[in-house]
Amino acid sequence: MKIMYNNNDWDMASKRLEAFWQMEVIDRPCLQVTTVALEQDNKPVITKAEPDVIDAETSWIDPSAYLRGINQFFARTVCMGEALPVLYPNAEHVSRAMGSELQYDFGTIWIKTTPGSIFDLDFSHVTPEHPVIKEMVEYFDYISKSADGRFFIGFPHMGNPGDCLARMRGYDNLCIDLIDEPERCFELEKQILYIWHMCYDILYETINRYMKGSCGWLPAWHPERCALIEFDFCALISPELFRHYIPFLIERAAHTKHAIYHLDGPDALRHLDIILGIQEIGFIQWEPGAGGGDILDWLDLMKRIQSAGKGLYIGGGSHPVWKAEVLLKELQPEGLMIPVYAENIAEAERFLHNACINY
Repeated sequence: MKIMYNNNDWDMASKRLEAFWQMEVIDRPCLQVTTVALEQDNKPVITKAEPDVIDAETSWIDPSAYLRGINQFFARTVCMGEALPVLYPNAEHVSRAMGSELQYDFGTIWIKTTPGSIFDLDFSHVTPEHPVIKEMVEYFDYISKSADGRFFIGFPHMGNPGDCLARMRGYDNLCIDLIDEPERCFELEKQILYIWHMCYDILYETINRYMKGSCGWLPAWHPERCALIEFDFCALISPELFRHYIPFLIERAAHTKHAIYHLDGPDALRHLDIILGIQEIGFIQWEPGAGGGDILDWLDLMKRIQSAGKGLYIGGGSHPVWKAEVLLKELQPEGLMIPVYAENIAEAERFLHNACINY
């Protein structure tokens, strides 16, 4: 594999990442350190705005326009340790294929609530032959080929059972649907699960024509098949109802070699014991979420996750070096990954050097 864009130690980084997935450590835990790129005069790299992206929709659905904006971001960022630039081209092709109406903004895409009842929805028409799915394949083929070893391509949102239906119906409406029409809800969830499997296989094959491995919705490279399992809607339901979704979690995790569960916010913690008992999920990303406090407030929780034999990806964005040093001291190194932000390259180098010495 080529040296990844702005990471000149990819050979060693990839070995540490492979060890992470095996719950092993080579010389230290995985540390994804980023910092700002500097010019020769030690001023931050400044990139010029691209004048030809004329509207928000074009910035998403035109892959060449999308790449121009992303290239500017990567030019301003230095990746060190196990950090690597990962591009998540999320033009919401799957949502479009399923019938959602989208609102494009610079920086995000909003899914509008679909009017009607739960019985007005049906996703059985979403197959590999659907024109929007074919468009998605062409889109990812173009971007993957254009990457040319400078950055990796991660999976987009592909239709998550629970979350996808909640976005289409509206969260309040789906809560009521699960009480009034549970059979119809889970019929649709099975259709969504099929779409997720289908898109995963199609995109994995497309991306691997140009680069080896996979990245879920986290920049944690895997040499083969991995996925981030999301179910944010779980924060609104009881453990009893959550158990009905366990088969969907298991089937998605079992479709890959390793899976990380995205545990988002204090309201999701009511399901933690159930999640820790799912053998097919080997890793947890703990994300305190909005109003969830500082990551260091959750040390006991993270230790509990590790004590259950699960690997741990620490969420909450990139953490300053001093905070990452506390996390390294308090947590087990096996299966641990921490995203870190350094003020400059010198601080990043000192931090990585000390992490090896102290391991």
